[in-house]
Amino acid sequence: ATRLSGRIMENRFRIIVLFGRNLITHLLERHPPFLPYPIPSMTISSSPHKRQILANPSRAHPEKDIDENGVQRFISTSISSATRLIILPALIVQSFLKSDLALASIFRQKMAMTRPTFILLALFASPLLADHHGKIKHSFLGLGKGARTSIVGEDGKVEWQIDLPASDGWVLENGNVLLAVYPCKEYPKGGVAEVERASKKTVFSYQGQQKEISTVQLLPDGNFLVAELGPEPRARTINRKGEVLHDMPLACQKSNVHMQTRMLRQLPNGNYIAPHLLDFAVKEYDPKTGKVLKSFPTDDRGREKRDWPFTAIRLANGNTLIGCTNGNRVIEVDDEGTIVWKVDNEDLGEKLFDDACGVQRLPNGNTVVTSYHANGDKVKLTEVTRDKKVVWKYAGGKNGFHHFQILTTNGKPLSDNTQK
Repeated sequence: ATRLSGRIMENRFRIIVLFGRNLITHLLERHPPFLPYPIPSMTISSSPHKRQILANPSRAHPEKDIDENGVQRFISTSISSATRLIILPALIVQSFLKSDLALASIFRQKMAMTRPTFILLALFASPLLADHHGKIKHSFLGLGKGARTSIVGEDGKVEWQIDLPASDGWVLENGNVLLAVYPCKEYPKGGVAEVERASKKTVFSYQGQQKEISTVQLLPDGNFLVAELGPEPRARTINRKGEVLHDMPLACQKSNVHMQTRMLRQLPNGNYIAPHLLDFAVKEYDPKTGKVLKSFPTDDRGREKRDWPFTAIRLANGNTLIGCTNGNRVIEVDDEGTIVWKVDNEDLGEKLFDDACGVQRLPNGNTVVTSYHANGDKVKLTEVTRDKKVVWKYAGGKNGFHHFQILTTNGKPLSDNTQK
């Protein structure tokens, strides 16, 4: 009776495993794009210095060498999305399911494997069915001179728009839209506008005093930090009455006003960080004295590459993420200015970056990059993983965006959408 009961359980177990394996194979073959990595075969070298995982050639992916740090990044990135939980179990199951007879032998020897195996099956079944095969969808605020200002839904349709050209902007917690407006009829020298979305009524405005207002940031105390360009480029703090509270000179060239600075930001420590395009440098300032505390150069490839810094984001780990406009690349530098990560069109294998102005680092570690010069049906926003895999693209509209702000992903608001 014991043997008969064991055989019945074994057969049921084999049926479940075969069903799970067939389901996985079907989904991977039919919907491969949701995976951020190629599905590898189980060919792993025994080198003491690195593990070499060879991609399955039938999936048309290049071979990959992954060192110990790469394996850690692989695991960390994989568990960041429920969908990706299939990868590690799939590797394990593929290694054991080479033979149904071998599996049966393992089952007879160690019944204790039953529970963890069922857990693995649950892991790689439920996320796939719950996340629409892992397809990424974003809604975002798009900003530009030609594109004007709009909010695009996850379905790619414009949900809200206003006829103001903007170089920087935010959707605030109260739902209003805060904009740094290009010089136009309403703002001859550029300016700042906070617009109520439902009525499109301007609830706050500030008129620029020199040539151009390139950026704006709402500060924790309710005041605004703006970058004002002109003969005397400066970081200016204003309150909601439009009164000037503080000015700090910016240490940059004065011959080309438009190219003086872009995404000026206040850091959590209170310092300012400003990318100065034609100076080929991102500078961190003491706002009280105007002293330059640090400077990160972007001309490591030579100035003819035009790696003009446009966006500078101080990350939680202390590194700084920089969008290099005409150089069509994004770099991440450490506290000493050493490049520790970068992505460009050569890494992607296609020309997706075309004037990489605005950049945003998402909570999952991915990076979204705009292509300001893109027009027509060209790609205007590109999301890449840490391993430089493209996982989302937007090619709608007629004009590229100067900057943007990702708002939601697959129906859920981002936990932090300020890394821009």
